[in-house]
Amino acid sequence: MNANSQSGYADEPEEFATNVKLQLLSGLLLLIGRFVPLGLTILAAILFNILAFHILMAPAGFGPAVVATLLWAFLAWQHRESFAALLRP
Repeated sequence: MNANSQSGYADEPEEFATNVKLQLLSGLLLLIGRFVPLGLTILAAILFNILAFHILMAPAGFGPAVVATLLWAFLAWQHRESFAALLRP
């Protein structure tokens, strides 16, 4: 039995389909180069869940999760001026 089915994550097809749609939307926004900060924001929540899942339940897949997070961080750094207002006190 794998960690994905043990977590109950794959038991709800509606939630799984929503996650796939959000991944496709964020990837499309990044690929077309329009609304990149929005795509990065959506992707940040997804990547957080991926990292948390691999840290807590399936450490074997931690490497690809870190690579994806580093790629996200690189793109977020390139668009940091878009997020500057969120980080100001």
